[in-house]
Amino acid sequence: MSDTPQFLTWVLSAWDFLSKNAIALCALFVAIQQGIATRRHNRLSVLPALDIHTEENSRNNQIELIVRLRNAGLGPAIISSYEVLRDGEVCDYNNELIRELLKTHGKVNSCKTSTFGSGKVVQVGEEHIVCQVVVSPVDGGQEKSSLMNQIKAALDESLNLVVNYKSFYGQRMPTLDTRKQDGKGIT
Repeated sequence: MSDTPQFLTWVLSAWDFLSKNAIALCALFVAIQQGIATRRHNRLSVLPALDIHTEENSRNNQIELIVRLRNAGLGPAIISSYEVLRDGEVCDYNNELIRELLKTHGKVNSCKTSTFGSGKVVQVGEEHIVCQVVVSPVDGGQEKSSLMNQIKAALDESLNLVVNYKSFYGQRMPTLDTRKQDGKGIT
């Protein structure tokens, strides 16, 4: 009879030990899962998204076309490579190239181009001008909308932009390649 209380004490002690450890293991499992979920959320909350934005303006007898690269994502974009392609080949992208492409369509009054080096950080909401050109018709009778369409077509036929970038966490993002966007070019 004296063995029964000792056995019962041992069972209760074992039960107490197992239940405490089971609860501790469950708490550890939940903490690990929460850490994984938080890490995923943090990575998603800083994903960049680069895109091309085109703005057209008309004033006096001139039209202005501005092509901007902007970060519409949730986190900074770190540029890995930035290439402007002319007819599929990497080119020396500068004002003279734009003037050459547009010389038969109108008088280029002003032109501004810019490129980025590897490691450039584009913050959320930040925009950078890729190309800004102000053109006036060669002959005064040319319609502004027709001239704008000709300028956009001339740039789209010849130029494309390819930007490789990554997130703050080093995650490689989908390449911004204007050749893959509805078959249109840089505009």
